[in-house]
Amino acid sequence: MLNASPILHFDLSGIAVIHHQDHEGLFRPQLQPWPGESITIDVSRPKAMAGQTVTIDEAKLTFTPGRRFKKAALSLRMRSSQGGQHKITLPEGAELQLVKIMGKGQPIKASGREVIVPLRPGSQTVDVEWHRSSESSLLTRVPQVDIGREAVNANVIFQMPRNRWILMTAGPPLGPAVLFWSYFVVIILGALGLGRVPWTPLKTRHWLLLGLGLTQVHPLVAIMIVGWLLGLGLRQKHTSQGGWFAFNITQVLLVVWTIAALVGLYFAVQKGLLGIPNMQISGNGSSDFWLKWTQDRIGTAMPEPWVLSLPLFVYRLLMLFWALWLAHSLLKWLRWGWHCFSEGGIWKKIISKKGRMDKEAITPPPLPSEKGNSNEDIS
Repeated sequence: MLNASPILHFDLSGIAVIHHQDHEGLFRPQLQPWPGESITIDVSRPKAMAGQTVTIDEAKLTFTPGRRFKKAALSLRMRSSQGGQHKITLPEGAELQLVKIMGKGQPIKASGREVIVPLRPGSQTVDVEWHRSSESSLLTRVPQVDIGREAVNANVIFQMPRNRWILMTAGPPLGPAVLFWSYFVVIILGALGLGRVPWTPLKTRHWLLLGLGLTQVHPLVAIMIVGWLLGLGLRQKHTSQGGWFAFNITQVLLVVWTIAALVGLYFAVQKGLLGIPNMQISGNGSSDFWLKWTQDRIGTAMPEPWVLSLPLFVYRLLMLFWALWLAHSLLKWLRWGWHCFSEGGIWKKIISKKGRMDKEAITPPPLPSEKGNSNEDIS
């Protein structure tokens, strides 16, 4: 039986092999030569194939912008076939804070922008943290970070502060999207259509301003408020139609609808003045202040997405103006609504079937003499 190292290659000649594998499934050729037979074994070592010795299986960059500093943390999950050193290039002006290998802090200092990390054979994780002096700005972009090798499964995460109003984002295709602007287009189209409705006093500009403020509540609540205004206009337009039952049911529904609409407007004002902006951010596990981009394969540089944002007080100021406009307009709308509600009476007397028959029985028919006299008068 021949047992050789995995790094060696051998060729056998002379006699045939009777068994190629042992009971464990390993390649261990077995031969049984007869007296006088010889076996020739040529042993060689295969040449190494050209390729990289370090593989980055995952790279994650977490970026946290602040008022005076912007913090960043880079995490690399790596495999190395041999020991050595790996270079990571930080952005301009970065101050190194911490370096960890397999969760343990290392006394490594940056040489300019470069951080040299020692590697050992096998799998390992490398964490590097730094910060830069920078003030908040309208456009926030991830600084350029060179991780030294090509990588797969690259993730860039923004941890946005809660004092920023996110307007737009951009980066790799698999990332967050601000869906508010598509909703805004729908509001514009709806305002143009509702502005042509003749039975309400609201013009296109009124519907547009109302719709902008109602973006902070659930769409069903916004539809309910819009329907309330349209329902009051229809009540005034179709006053005399239907009997007492349909009329009274309509009045009750309008009262309940009015209360629900006013409650919905109250919550819209409350969320606008005290809540956070609902920009409908979603995609790749993102939320209002957690933005995540993913790219399956990158070069040596990490992706550089950006975020367009404003200070939160700008949003609060705009919502305050909207709330004041709503309070001024709502007084006019309520006066108009009461006129629509009371058109033709507030409530009709309930008349049962028996009462209607008794009324018809009590009413006497016209006398013949009176009928004849009336004919003579006409002639």
